Amino acid sequence: MKSCIVSEFRSYIDLTDQECELVQSLERDPREFRKDEIITAEGDPAKTIFTISSGWVASCRHLANGNRQILDVYLPGQIVGMRKIGFEQSMNSIVAIGPVVACPYPKRNLIKTFDDSPRLTEVVMLMLAQQQSLLVERIMSLGQRSADCSLAHFVLELRARLKTSDLNLKTPLTQELIADTLGVTSVHISRTLTDLTQKSLLEWSAGTFKILNLDALVELAGFDPSYLEPDVNWIRDP
Repeated sequence: MKSCIVSEFRSYIDLTDQECELVQSLERDPREFRKDEIITAEGDPAKTIFTISSGWVASCRHLANGNRQILDVYLPGQIVGMRKIGFEQSMNSIVAIGPVVACPYPKRNLIKTFDDSPRLTEVVMLMLAQQQSLLVERIMSLGQRSADCSLAHFVLELRARLKTSDLNLKTPLTQELIADTLGVTSVHISRTLTDLTQKSLLEWSAGTFKILNLDALVELAGFDPSYLEPDVNWIRDP
């Protein structure tokens, strides 16, 4: 089976055989999770990170009033939980958006991995920097972008992260998940989708986004994918 995590690391650097073996060690204990199953919960001991072998997961925080804010959506090949490695407890919950295969990895084992390969340490730093840039854009959408602009930006960001040129994006997302990501209600998302459809920009059906006018959608969102393109030139040679 093709390794998602190896493919993810190879999108940054060409891996040596030793590095490939070290990266594959992150995928040696696959576990299956059902849709909506909590992989880790807020307040759980922060002893484990996860690599996503298949499926999508969401990182979220819950408020006392029952509302939920989705902080990140993770795709296959990504490492989940790196932000908690310096803490004793998980700051947020990790939830399976659909059926998921994820591999737990004790965070204490990262020390040996980093000792064995400083280059992999540098790649992980780039991954964390990219996650940070995604959070910055999410804050921009929550605080400054209009609903139409936020949704357009979110769709274009997903397309860029999926590394596809396709204009039809099949996802496991629901309107509720999109709403919790963009900080609005499901009703608001429904109205926004209707507005974008009426403007012949975007359609939505059963989890699939259909981009009707890519150039116009990019212009509406002011989308610049450079925040998804970290500089790998500073990583040392093998």
